[in-house]
Amino acid sequence: MRKFTSDSTVEQFWMIPQTLDLNYSSIQGSDLKDATGASLGSSMSQDEQRYILGETEEELNEQNFRSIFRRRQYMSLSNSLQHQQPRAIITKLTTKKQASLLHILQEIPFVIPFTKRVELFEQFLKQDKQLIHQDYMNPIVLKRSTIFEDAFSHFYSLKGYQIKQQWNVQFVSEHGFQEEGIGHGVVKDFIIELCKQAFSTQYGLFVNTTSTEEYSIYPNPSSKLLHGEQHLNYFYFLGMIIGKAMYEQLLVDVPFARFFLSKLLGKHNDLNHVQYYDKELYKNLIFLKQYEGNVEDLNLNFTIVEDNFGEKKVINLIPNGEQIAVTNENKFMYIQRIVHYRLNVQIREQCQYFLQ
Repeated sequence: MRKFTSDSTVEQFWMIPQTLDLNYSSIQGSDLKDATGASLGSSMSQDEQRYILGETEEELNEQNFRSIFRRRQYMSLSNSLQHQQPRAIITKLTTKKQASLLHILQEIPFVIPFTKRVELFEQFLKQDKQLIHQDYMNPIVLKRSTIFEDAFSHFYSLKGYQIKQQWNVQFVSEHGFQEEGIGHGVVKDFIIELCKQAFSTQYGLFVNTTSTEEYSIYPNPSSKLLHGEQHLNYFYFLGMIIGKAMYEQLLVDVPFARFFLSKLLGKHNDLNHVQYYDKELYKNLIFLKQYEGNVEDLNLNFTIVEDNFGEKKVINLIPNGEQIAVTNENKFMYIQRIVHYRLNVQIREQCQYFLQ
């Protein structure tokens, strides 16, 4: 997907509902295209306008412009969001319009200011909790010293509404005495303590990036070697815990790496994301990209070498990669294959289970 050239362009784009003065009940695709183009014309190149707006009514359909914006609903909802509180909006929406709003939030979230998106998320949660009538589950007894193992054995098998129930957790000391406390406060303490242990690089499910001095983590590509066949179930469980924290609006300190967050949001990782994974690898790939000499002199081929606890394994980036030299003609393909493997392939299964 083509990327916009500046943040100001995106800011201009989400301000469309405020800057356009349109009759929402009678708006047509061509009107929306013309008015939007006028609004963005001063800040966008012609190529960028074509990318967003399309050249013709048919091209609007081809680019999914109609379905993403759902023109009338988009304009009325977005205009409302600029001037009303989300609580008042959501309670008045039909199921169909709520689905349309969710589609906007998923496909083009930048048209709605971040603070409004947070408020909308909170209101959707509140509405969902009212519908399911959260009940307390039976007490779950956990030991702090084995909090991950105990929690996994009790919560891993929960499904659907059970995850949304109000959890009832009780801690016991190493000597078997029950700790004081009950209700939401203990659950908050449980989730924070669990995340602190499970997302620690010492536990082995997540590892630290080598991109910057800033501490950030992503799924350990070698998690199976440390945790055996159960490792993917652990990622599923931790995804559930993060979802529960969000559902209960609890703040947990988990410093996910940017490229991992990008994957969680369903976005595509590219060369620019490598700098958040491995700073040296990023510099090397940029050097290769800009190298003006004969790339064959660097003696590269379409492989990488994995080092798992001293055991080295050669990975072919393409079929018969060991036999294919990197040249001036194919170096961009080589860079793309390296990026794809490092940021996507090697943690694909872990991410899939985390997101289930």
